[in-house]
Amino acid sequence: NYSGTLEDLNLLALLQEPSEVTMTGLSFTDLHVEKVIAMNALYSLTLRNTKVTDKGLLPLQDVKSLKALSVSESDVTIDSIEKLAKLPRLKNLHLGGTKVTGEEARQLANQYPRMQIRWNAGAFLGVNFKPDDSK
Repeated sequence: NYSGTLEDLNLLALLQEPSEVTMTGLSFTDLHVEKVIAMNALYSLTLRNTKVTDKGLLPLQDVKSLKALSVSESDVTIDSIEKLAKLPRLKNLHLGGTKVTGEEARQLANQYPRMQIRWNAGAFLGVNFKPDDSK
């Protein structure tokens, strides 16, 4: 888990290329994600209760190594998530407390059957979608 400043993140990127990064808290923004993208070995990114937006997530389209993405408690919408779902290695997607609706998550699961999608509207309701879950 990372809880330092943007400058610390720059130093971390120079010293090592972490494969998993977790950012928690409203101090994290699109700029932090931009720095993480430069880490070529990244395969798992967790963003909890951050100020990261759709605009900040879109550059993740270039991170071909990304296997797991968890975005929770943010204003992220289906607009950026649909684009990221096309990443060839992305297998796990958690969308808790975002602006993605349950129906949008279900449609995404049907469109990308290789991917496990977890969506929850709040702290107590959790739904794991599999392709054609509605049948």
